[in-house]
Amino acid sequence: MALVTAAACLACSACSASARPGSHDGGALHVGERIGPALPVAGRDLVAGGDFDAARLAGRVILVDFCASWCGPCKASMPFYGELHRRYHDQGLEVVAISVDEDEAAARRFFDGLSLPFALLWDSDHAVVGRWDIDTMPTSFLIDRQGVVRHAHPGFTDATRARTEAQLQVLLK
Repeated sequence: MALVTAAACLACSACSASARPGSHDGGALHVGERIGPALPVAGRDLVAGGDFDAARLAGRVILVDFCASWCGPCKASMPFYGELHRRYHDQGLEVVAISVDEDEAAARRFFDGLSLPFALLWDSDHAVVGRWDIDTMPTSFLIDRQGVVRHAHPGFTDATRARTEAQLQVLLK
């Protein structure tokens, strides 16, 4: 399945996998360094079908979360991101979850039953997660309205919840 590069780019923790975004290694962004321009967001849209149309993200604050069905903290993060989306969507927030599962059926099973109100993508060939260079699942990124990655959150804990929401409120002003 061909991946669609986003016109608006996005960015997005306790399980191990290979992935992170930044400026060394061919443009990959590294968690912990001065965050910079977001990398493309793409994948198969598991809700609408076909390739994801990232043009709808332009001018919005974006929370991108890389996740996997085998990751316990990933499952715990989804309801929280759903609540953030519901609470802040009208103020300009878009949430995008990108599954790195090997198999589309596993990605679909992971998202099924969660009633998530945001874009659910599958990175079929790991082309997207490879560009972000993430090494922890889940990892989320907050991107401002100008497409600049402002915050990275490897892992997901109670502290991640408070930090993410506080940072999000500042970006939405």
